Amino acid sequence: NLGVAGFENTMINVYPNPTTSGWTVSGIPANTDLILSDMTGKTIFTIPNGNESKLEIPAARLSSGLYLLHIRNRGNADVVYKLIKE
Repeated sequence: NLGVAGFENTMINVYPNPTTSGWTVSGIPANTDLILSDMTGKTIFTIPNGNESKLEIPAARLSSGLYLLHIRNRGNADVVYKLIKE
């Protein structure tokens, strides 16, 4: 977890990490977007989240390496997780 502004009372969990097939993200605040990017900053995909507290991020088709998951609320507060795809 690399940043927490605006998410002080939130218990977000991302697991398993590392993974071979995908990550589960739980404890997601309402009205947030999940943005997966590679280490060059290229957005792989964005998942708009209305009211789900748990989402699955597929990783089976991704190359092995390090990725960044940005969980951003509509006020642009951002929390970032480093994710590893084996």
